[in-house]
Amino acid sequence: MKRFLRLVCCFFILVVLGFGGCVKTSDPLSTPSAAAKPVDLAQLAADIIEAAKFPEMLELSETRLQKFFAIDPELLDTFSIYLCAEPILSDEIVFLRLKDAKDMDAVKEIIEARQAAQKISFDSYLPKEGKKLGDALWFRYDTDLLYIVAPEGGAKAVTAAVEAAYK
Repeated sequence: MKRFLRLVCCFFILVVLGFGGCVKTSDPLSTPSAAAKPVDLAQLAADIIEAAKFPEMLELSETRLQKFFAIDPELLDTFSIYLCAEPILSDEIVFLRLKDAKDMDAVKEIIEARQAAQKISFDSYLPKEGKKLGDALWFRYDTDLLYIVAPEGGAKAVTAAVEAAYK
């Protein structure tokens, strides 16, 4: 039985790695000019949750960061991450402020790997949620990386809130 479980785990990892580059994002990273003052990521997340009518969201603590995202907390200055309380919905808000902009691509790849794995999972039983993952929003401002899987019809409200916060 252990051998079978190992084989299944290896297969899943290979599938995730194989399809990791196949996930379509809605837009390339936006890179407007950096904000004059740092944006409060937690407040921006709260504004977005309200504006885009997200379902109940749970804030991810630093102790759970490594479980859901294999991101080294030492790379981050601060973060604000919210996951949907309902496991059948793919809505997520991931706001990261990195200590060094040179780590941006590596951190983005980690999030993309999670996105690809979730998309594979959701596509098989909830294609509508898989589509939302494929249409995820990405924003990049100086050392801030923002990744949002918005509720249906919420992309415009999210984009407007992010752009207002960083202008």
